[in-house]
Amino acid sequence: MIPKISIRLALFTDHGLCGDRLERGIPLPTHTFTFDDTEEGRRKAELSRQQLQEYVDRYHIPKSKGLHA
Repeated sequence: MIPKISIRLALFTDHGLCGDRLERGIPLPTHTFTFDDTEEGRRKAELSRQQLQEYVDRYHIPKSKGLHA
């Protein structure tokens, strides 16, 4: 079988491709990070982006910077 070449949409953070390393003890709302470049794929990508952003906003607490006792 000859492979089909296609364009895919992928979810990224400022530090690279989204993936399971984002998980912080509580399961991620989705484990799908790439999508078909179609109208339906774009809808699914946007929904996953929103869910992941809410997850990151809630569970990724920044480490303090240089505040040592």
